[in-house]
Amino acid sequence: MKIVSIYSSYYPERGGIQNVIRFLNERLQFMGHSIQVICLTADRASHEVINGVEVFRVADSYYSYLYSYSISFKSFYFDNKSVFDQADIIHVHGYGSLFSWQVIRLFNSRGYSSKLIFTPHYEGIGFSRFRNLLHAIYRHLAKSSFEQPKLITCVSEYEKNNLLGHFQIDPQKIKVIGNGINYPVPHKPTVKIINKKSINILFAGRLERKKGIQYLLRTLSIVNREGDLKINLFLVGEGSYSDNLRNIVSELELINVHFMGQVSDDELDSLYKSSDMFVLLSQSEAYGIVVAEALAQGLITIVSNTTALTEFVGEAGCIGVDYPPNVNEVAALIKTLVDREVVIGPFNSKKIRSWATVAKEYEDSYAMLIEKPYGSISSE
Repeated sequence: MKIVSIYSSYYPERGGIQNVIRFLNERLQFMGHSIQVICLTADRASHEVINGVEVFRVADSYYSYLYSYSISFKSFYFDNKSVFDQADIIHVHGYGSLFSWQVIRLFNSRGYSSKLIFTPHYEGIGFSRFRNLLHAIYRHLAKSSFEQPKLITCVSEYEKNNLLGHFQIDPQKIKVIGNGINYPVPHKPTVKIINKKSINILFAGRLERKKGIQYLLRTLSIVNREGDLKINLFLVGEGSYSDNLRNIVSELELINVHFMGQVSDDELDSLYKSSDMFVLLSQSEAYGIVVAEALAQGLITIVSNTTALTEFVGEAGCIGVDYPPNVNEVAALIKTLVDREVVIGPFNSKKIRSWATVAKEYEDSYAMLIEKPYGSISSE
């Protein structure tokens, strides 16, 4: 099959959606499919091949100021119309980007609706009063993004239910296909015992306010102040809240917080292996790939018991806390996990699985769409 994937950004930029697009399409390419990814760039336009995946970067100097709406994309479309004519599937990602809404409308108007699949990665909240107002307005605009594609895929049951609660969508048009991980999925339980006075806690993701890292820093301050346990915190990623977090570190006089920035796959793998715990106190997640990765790597994992993260709390080794978290309670929880046997795994095979398994499920869904008319896809 010829598959075109579209989102506003792509590797080497990191983030949950970027990683999904990258690893899914690299696996589909490995399975023998022709893959093309189209994204935007504020730099010069480029055309390259990364790990077998053909990548078009459309130059647009203004998209970052326009919620990713692209002034340049329509010209790119007409200059490269054969790419879309020859595609069997056009897979668009990301509800929160005007670029996705824009391209879905364009492709529908040009007769490509039978090829369209949309994966919104939808959370449904804006994480501030102003952004919540924008979300309310945007829902009226973006409802066409769910009406025109042939299939909508969600990465969790939470995301599916969230969509059905906010939009009038035929449930038979939605299929839940969870994300995958790049690490072997253990099929036997492991026992983790942290029996040392200095432990390493890892966070990986975008450094945004909604990720709850500020709570983790205040938890760290409490544990370290009590003196009987030292925590080293490694923060992997970049984002708009980075300066605020550095200010909190300075305010709390923390000396054992390490801002790692973006790291390579090998470096992240090493950080998983050298860590004892993984903590994600996020306000909202549509899935939570890093949680699945941390559990597969044998880390005791603490998450906020909210949104799609609740689906991980039932997995052995994953512990849920209320949101917003009480930092004193989280500090006490971390201390109780020291010198205690914690069983991690085995895991629900539908929740924590490889990208090979996920790619096969997408391959089957793509094939059904090509062969059968709309209405044949079941949400089961």
